[in-house]
Amino acid sequence: MRFTVRIDIHDNDYILLHDRMKAASFSRTMVDSSTGKRVQLPIGEYFSDVHLSAQKALFAAMQASLPLDFHAEIVVSGGGKILTHGCAEVEASSWTSIFTIPAKSARATAAFGSYPLFQN
Repeated sequence: MRFTVRIDIHDNDYILLHDRMKAASFSRTMVDSSTGKRVQLPIGEYFSDVHLSAQKALFAAMQASLPLDFHAEIVVSGGGKILTHGCAEVEASSWTSIFTIPAKSARATAAFGSYPLFQN
């Protein structure tokens, strides 16, 4: 299967990361599907078609990166999956803290106080 991996490390020592990812069967180049040309990937972005599952690709990326930065943020996509490690969780909806929607009405109202702009 084909996987792309994005790794953000916080000390910016990507040269050592590149070497470790290469040893784990990841490449910094890939063939663009639309043009058929081999392209250089951005720093911290890798490609592999060696790993059998997204989970195995994630584990390989973790083994390569976590010794360099225990707080590395990793995203693996491919095989119909997107897996992450170390990425910050976000709220279910960023609008929840701004607007509330009453159960019987679909009209939005200000959640904190009343402002002239929102008054009818």
